[in-house]
Amino acid sequence: MNRKARKALMDSIEKWEQIARGEMIDDGTDNCSLCHEFYDRECSGCPVSIATGHRLCERTPYILFTKASSDRIDEVELFARTQMAKEDMSEDEIEYALDEMLQQVADTPMLRALAMAEATFLRSLLP
Repeated sequence: MNRKARKALMDSIEKWEQIARGEMIDDGTDNCSLCHEFYDRECSGCPVSIATGHRLCERTPYILFTKASSDRIDEVELFARTQMAKEDMSEDEIEYALDEMLQQVADTPMLRALAMAEATFLRSLLP
């Protein structure tokens, strides 16, 4: 593993440890050091892709994290829309709440465990 890949991997491990501690959100490729270096729809040269034989972090704990987060997001959006229908919140308040709430945040024990599983998986890729 070259220096650039190792640095991106270390930064990604730190990201997922911070997510597990509730100190950071997952913003997909926007805040993934590995994606910044290797994302090209094929993930050529990415240590994750090399280890799994798949692109886009398939077959990693990340996929479970995003699925669990998406399920939560659906529930939040339904709640927010229901509140708006009751006129307990203005449309601007709903949009603000959705922006804040529709983040991939590890705010449940399961999401924290999945975030830590991703960090552990990434750490296992270190030489």
